[in-house]
Formats: sequence, C-alpha cells, structure tokens
Amino acid sequence: MNRIVLAASAVSALAMMAAPAFAGDLTVSGTVTAVCTVSAPANEAVALSGSTTLPPLSIHCNDPQGFTATVSSAKGGVLKDADTGNRDSYGYKLAITGLMQATSLASPVSVSSVSARTQRAYVTGPQEFPMSLTDVTLSGAGFAGTYSDTITFTISGT
Repeated sequence: MNRIVLAASAVSALAMMAAPAFAGDLTVSGTVTAVCTVSAPANEAVALSGSTTLPPLSIHCNDPQGFTATVSSAKGGVLKDADTGNRDSYGYKLAITGLMQATSLASPVSVSSVSARTQRAYVTGPQEFPMSLTDVTLSGAGFAGTYSDTITFTISGT
C-alpha cells in the first residue's frame, strides 16, 4: 500500500511539473498633450509720454522643453493715428518683467523659457508677467487724434 501511495504521489508531482506555465503582461499608459496658451489684455489707454504700466501677460505651457513666444507690432512698434494720414507717430518700447527687457517692436521679438526649474511653474497654472510701455516719444507735429497699435503675442512649445 505504501508503494501505491508513493506511486500516486510521484505521478501527481510529475503532472504538476509538466503543466505549461502561462504568463501575460499588461502595459498601461496615458498621454498628456502639450498645451501652450498666452492671454493678453484687450485694450489699454496709454500715456503718450514717459511710460504706462499695463495689465499682466498670462502664460501657461506644459511642454517639458519649454516654449517660444513671439511679440509683434502691427505698426512696426509705433502708435499711429489713421486720421492724420499716419504722418505723426509715437515710438515706444515694450517691457515684460521676467521675459523681455524694454525692447522696440520695430520687428518681431522672440522670447523663450530658459530652465526646467522655471518651466515647472508654467505647468501648475498660468504665470503672470507685468508689462509696461516705456520710452513713449513723439515723432512729428503731434496733431490731435487717437494713436494706436496692435501688439500680438503668440506661443508654441519647443
């Protein structure tokens, strides 16, 4: 009887060893797309001499490589009045604290985020940058009118 129990145990052990093992892997992943946005104030009255503090520029970008923003002027960095035939103009510089020193917008200007440590702040939510129009100076006679320019801000991940 001991032989029968021993033989049955051996057959049972062989059956367990001979059974093929099955394994499978499940890989799970998700994707977060890069989103970079910029929001600027719509309309602002400015002083036609000296400087004017403007509402802040708001930037949000979750691209780990940072962003590049372009600042451009529709009138080449000057305030003009259409009623005076654009003879008179007021030149100016735009400053964006933390991104761009006072700079003429005679041609488009590019700025970009610099470090990964700085970039992490943009992921948590929009960051605001104070702006100002500086060095506003008259070129021409200074006829009465409403002098304006449109400043455009664009942003993209790098």
